[in-house]
Amino acid sequence: ERLRGNLPINKPGKRPGYVPLATHFNPTMSTIGSMVPLLAVAMGEMDRLKHTKQQVTHPLREYVAECKAEWESYIRAFKGRGMVDDRPEPPYPYTESMVQ
Repeated sequence: ERLRGNLPINKPGKRPGYVPLATHFNPTMSTIGSMVPLLAVAMGEMDRLKHTKQQVTHPLREYVAECKAEWESYIRAFKGRGMVDDRPEPPYPYTESMVQ
């Protein structure tokens, strides 16, 4: 009951009350983590596990290559639809070292 009194309230407005925004989830999860320490520890372990699985499943080199390919496909699509002029194509702005 003590936890419930400290949680932010998400009232309906432009969205129904059961559809919270990320700005609602941040304080909610911070409050829960601070008031239920063992849950905070478990959530930290899950975060580390998610990070490890993401790195194993999507190696950085492959990830950046896919991002670059998608960037280039958008340039081709924009040019193909006449949405941009014939100026030089902008290079993909991120490198592996920047993403690490």
